[in-house]
Amino acid sequence: MISEIEKYSVGWTDLAEASTRNAELLKELALDKQSLRKMATEAWEYPTLRDMCEQTRQLSRIVLHDALDRGFRLRLHLWNDFETGYPHNHRWSFSTRLLSGGYHHTLYESPSGFDSSSRNDADGVELITRYRTLESAGAGYTLHHDTVHRTETTVDTVSLLIRGPVEKRRALTADPGTGKFRFSLGRTMETPPEVAARRMSSAQFEAMFARLEKLGIL
Repeated sequence: MISEIEKYSVGWTDLAEASTRNAELLKELALDKQSLRKMATEAWEYPTLRDMCEQTRQLSRIVLHDALDRGFRLRLHLWNDFETGYPHNHRWSFSTRLLSGGYHHTLYESPSGFDSSSRNDADGVELITRYRTLESAGAGYTLHHDTVHRTETTVDTVSLLIRGPVEKRRALTADPGTGKFRFSLGRTMETPPEVAARRMSSAQFEAMFARLEKLGIL
């Protein structure tokens, strides 16, 4: 499986095709626990990948493979139990597959239209619920980078994610303190202390790895 990932490439112009191909890769990797374990272990040993591993309020993530020159970055997520997310979109499109647990997933639309690449501020953004479902282990989907969504996790939620290259400078996100919308600009626009605050420690990696073992993911 690892050799397939090392040769894999994906284009995101045709989102339906990307979704089909990514779904198959994620399904195969989820079943190959030996490869998944090896990639997670080696991610921590490889400085470039280790530097991208993070722990946030919402989740812990290990970057398993970085190949944006071939159109993707592969990540393994362990979500915090019962985390209530906030509406947001991304600077990149992605495909994901749940390995355990699940989450309530809400998709939104903006009746007045919304383009995060052209607006000067996020005040007055109006969103209405378009779709809501419960994603559970074995489920997967692909989202375009303009789609605004929200996740509310259940216990022991783990997912694999393939993200594409950055498509825009900033994304829309809700501020957890005020509930108001703001723009998020990505790591390259953050200060060193902001990046360092999320960087995963050795103890955090070991705790995540042990929990993934207990859940039978690795």
